[in-house]
Amino acid sequence: MKHSRFITAAVLCSAVLFVSCQSVKNVPDDITPQELLRDAQNAYDHGSARKALAYYDLLAERFGADAETYVIARYEAAHIYIKKHKWEKAEPILQEVIEIYRNMPAGSLSGSYQKMAESDLAKIPQKKQKTAKE
Repeated sequence: MKHSRFITAAVLCSAVLFVSCQSVKNVPDDITPQELLRDAQNAYDHGSARKALAYYDLLAERFGADAETYVIARYEAAHIYIKKHKWEKAEPILQEVIEIYRNMPAGSLSGSYQKMAESDLAKIPQKKQKTAKE
């Protein structure tokens, strides 16, 4: 029984990876963060939130060592979830962005994403929000 659950979980994980890889295939290794950000925004503008999210994930993965780039990628992904009313996916990302600002030296990041993350977090209905105490 445990073996079949493991196989099922492995197949599901593979399927998820396959779908996300399919949505942003052939992304060159030498693409710049600005180009990836542009591609994500274009994907969203053309109606593909899934593809945009995959680009934002790739942006965070490839260039996440730069805090500013990481914050932008994570915030933009959360913002898509907010627009789609997927509160449970948006909230932890927005909390992460806000926490990054709390832990960075003042002025080391542009304050605009902190304000936007706080604004988006406030859009989540209270009954849908998880408290930090849980």
